[in-house]
Amino acid sequence: MTQALVITCKQSGMQANEQLLKEIASELELGLRVFVHRETWELISVPTEEDLDLGDPELWEGDLERLEAAAGDFILFEPMDSTEAFTVMEAFVGSVDDSGLKAQLESALRQSKPFARFYAIVNASGPYRDRWFAFKQHAALAWLRGKWQALLH
Repeated sequence: MTQALVITCKQSGMQANEQLLKEIASELELGLRVFVHRETWELISVPTEEDLDLGDPELWEGDLERLEAAAGDFILFEPMDSTEAFTVMEAFVGSVDDSGLKAQLESALRQSKPFARFYAIVNASGPYRDRWFAFKQHAALAWLRGKWQALLH
């Protein structure tokens, strides 16, 4: 049983629950930056600067203008960096009880392009594919809780 998470913002006294954190985590998983309004908890998600340059920035123009006009009203959450994501993959490998799969994953993490190799192996691993997604989601939420607490307190 998981304990319900409630985080209170000192400035407004409002509380964020697990559902809000899951929404933020879902957007971050897509590679988006997530801005959370400090008082209303409204979410605005936009691509990273690099992704904006690759796509059509006009699609995001309204949100970007709003964020620029009221930058101090929003808390920014950015996707997990590659070092943190790699650490999550290493932790998952440590939890795998199939010695053959574990050896394949350990090897993938030591080679070039470890992310692509890891995902290819996990995607072909049957039930471990679902275990990976659950593990990754749990790790992402734990990481996000830490970021949330650090930013609000």
